[in-house]
Amino acid sequence: HGYFGGWSDSGFVANIPATSAQDARNRVAELKQDQWIDQATRFVRVDFTTYNPSANLFGQAEFFVEIDNTGKMTASSRVTTMKTEAYLNTTRDYVQIVLEIVLMIGVIMYFVGFIKDIAEVKRKTGKYSSFFRSFWGCVDFGLVMFYIMDFCIYMAIVADPVRTSISLNLGPEIAATDTAAASRQVTLDSLTRDGVSVGLSSLRDTTDIYWGFQSFTLMLMLLQFLRFLAFNTFLGSLVETFIIIKTVVLQYTIVIVCSNVAFAYIGYSLFGHSMYEFHSFDQSFFTLLSTSIGNGVSYADLVEHNPSGAPILYVPYVFFHCFILLNMITAVLIEGYQVQQAQRVRQVPVGHQVQFGLARQINAMRRYVPREDQWRYKGPDNERIREWLEDLGADEDELRLEMTEEELYERLLEKNVRMEDVKFIFQRFGFCTRPRDPPPPAQKQNQK
Repeated sequence: HGYFGGWSDSGFVANIPATSAQDARNRVAELKQDQWIDQATRFVRVDFTTYNPSANLFGQAEFFVEIDNTGKMTASSRVTTMKTEAYLNTTRDYVQIVLEIVLMIGVIMYFVGFIKDIAEVKRKTGKYSSFFRSFWGCVDFGLVMFYIMDFCIYMAIVADPVRTSISLNLGPEIAATDTAAASRQVTLDSLTRDGVSVGLSSLRDTTDIYWGFQSFTLMLMLLQFLRFLAFNTFLGSLVETFIIIKTVVLQYTIVIVCSNVAFAYIGYSLFGHSMYEFHSFDQSFFTLLSTSIGNGVSYADLVEHNPSGAPILYVPYVFFHCFILLNMITAVLIEGYQVQQAQRVRQVPVGHQVQFGLARQINAMRRYVPREDQWRYKGPDNERIREWLEDLGADEDELRLEMTEEELYERLLEKNVRMEDVKFIFQRFGFCTRPRDPPPPAQKQNQK
């Protein structure tokens, strides 16, 4: 991947020997004489691999020269280091192995929990697809898939034989003289693999793909992290707001991406020949994204390189993309938060949750609970209540709107539930908006 975009490896390749400086010069002269680089050449790459025995590191160095249609030459470079083996005998690597084992145990436990959740939904609804109708079910599925892909790519990196099959060819020895001890020509040491020069670009590309998948995995993990922190008042409102507006935000995100793609092509066409910020399509795309949040390029920079093209790109982009689309996202967020606040029943502070949670688990902590709240611990525990309500085949919203104490007592009668337990459920969870049926209306008397 060079300055002007990506280039395939389908071009011509020439190996320059590294065993002798004179042989290398002769090879370069031969290529020059044969006009290996001519007017049709658009991309030249020189890459080589180095080895540092003191640090047990390989270095993959790549130098690029790109030639555009006007003959302008642009040079760039990239240097990547990697270990000679996936795990070396160092304390850091031992710690890494331990952490990876702990991570794998956590991933396996998460996967087992994922399978159990799907089985539980299947037991309740009779369909596996019901699990994926919820937003968090899709997040769980995506996270499991990315875990599997990350593991497969990492195993491919660790098991790649390119590093273990590299041979170090030492330079010729220099005989001892009266004034110097015997030595060898270290500068002529070379690395070969299967008799040819070493190239680690394929392993480097696989590593880049691995980190790309890791970025998406981290994004889904952050979503799950917000979900688990929903007990907090502020974070709970944030998560609920996101769930409410998720469909609308997805639609607007697609529109914003499509709009940015269209303007990126315009910027690449108008300024790609003269500005680094638009030298390739992907660079143009991210330059416009930076411009939409206040960074990127200014109108003066565009005018300096293309006075007639600057208003064609800048004015429509700022008006349509920045003023309309991005502000619509802000409006959707505000509307979603207002809906969430309207649906909210009450917010319980974190300190209150911790205090009452400890009191429910530890009897000695109940003395610190106010007297007016002691009744909370005299009824059945939450697990038993949850089992009773799950067997009813109705969700909490249905029960909250349709059940009365008498109706709930009749439906739970076969489970030997007492009326006191039913009253506790209504008092503990605010389970019904009408605790008792209203009295029947008085009969109207006929007026003569």
